Amino acid sequence: MKIGIDARSVCMLQRGMPVYAWNLLIRLPQQLPACEFYFFINTQFEHNLPKEEYQAKLELLCTHNNVNIIDIKDDAYMYWEQWLLYKACKTYQIDLLHMPANRICLLYANKQIVTLHDTIEWDNLSLGDVLKVDKNIKHILYAMRTYLYTLVQYTVGVRLVKKIVTISKYAQSMIFNTLSINPCDLNYIYHGIPDAFRKVECIPLEQRRGVLMLGGASPHKNPYNTLKSYAQLPSTVKEQNPLSIIGIAPQSLSQFDAWISELSIKEYVSLQSWVDETELVKAFQYSKVFLFASKEEGFGFPQIQAMSTGTPVLISTCPVLMEISEGLMPCAEWNDTQGLSIHLSEMLTNKSHLQALSKLALELSTKFTWEHSVSQVVDIYQEVLEPNVSS
Repeated sequence: MKIGIDARSVCMLQRGMPVYAWNLLIRLPQQLPACEFYFFINTQFEHNLPKEEYQAKLELLCTHNNVNIIDIKDDAYMYWEQWLLYKACKTYQIDLLHMPANRICLLYANKQIVTLHDTIEWDNLSLGDVLKVDKNIKHILYAMRTYLYTLVQYTVGVRLVKKIVTISKYAQSMIFNTLSINPCDLNYIYHGIPDAFRKVECIPLEQRRGVLMLGGASPHKNPYNTLKSYAQLPSTVKEQNPLSIIGIAPQSLSQFDAWISELSIKEYVSLQSWVDETELVKAFQYSKVFLFASKEEGFGFPQIQAMSTGTPVLISTCPVLMEISEGLMPCAEWNDTQGLSIHLSEMLTNKSHLQALSKLALELSTKFTWEHSVSQVVDIYQEVLEPNVSS
């Protein structure tokens, strides 16, 4: 059997969906050694990292004897997804195509599995927003084309594919309710803990310092209310537990700086842009609490990263975050800054409470492994391919 996978994300910044795709790409060939894999990449895409930053990943994939890297070069992503990828699938006689990042190759949909991580893009799709773009006709036409393309993906594409895989019970429920997908065509499979976070040392809480927050600036990440909950801590607690915010997009640094000034917490907060994986692991290991009060998430990678280092997490009541923590981590509504602050204060000042939460976080993290995740993906592949095999 020949299995094709959209592997463009290997060449991109490894966050979110690219992390998911990478863990499939590196493990699937081992679990299905009798299958031939074709990983379709695009080294000409404008948002790729410099070649020297992703070349090692491509070389690692090529160490599998049953992997072929196919570079389809083009700078137009819609044309790549809908025509160039389709032609490649026909050329290499692909039996099953997996699109791991919320996109569907419409012409090849009847031989396709798609991973739909959430419905956030669909929920936020608005013609009104398209019409608000500046009056440059080129920009308006591009925005309209993107809008229509996304609309077709979610209204037509999702009904043509063989199977939809998503990443949590919550996401499964949202997709079913929002897009009216046949439940028989919809499976959920949890992500695993990223390799860098597996079996890392759990630093004793006595050696840790302060609170950690990641620098997502999107409204669904709820950054302002999260900062406000920290700002409402007593001054003595803030002095003993400074807040570190890391992974801020460079263009968002000024916005975070403005929020911090408005909340009068500049002396307690440090800001940092992108960090590498080693620094990210250390940031979690040496923090007492991870503050993660998102308004909405499809899964919540940072939560399992924190738990795998024994770092307690203060979350919002966002359904998927509650699901992942089994309702056992402290929580409050995303806009209840006082409630979040009360929980945060208790975690930072009650050592026995924090110790118990740290132990619990480690226990919760053990159910998230990529080996288990990928084995479930393999089961779905085999279910879809079985009629071809028997014939």
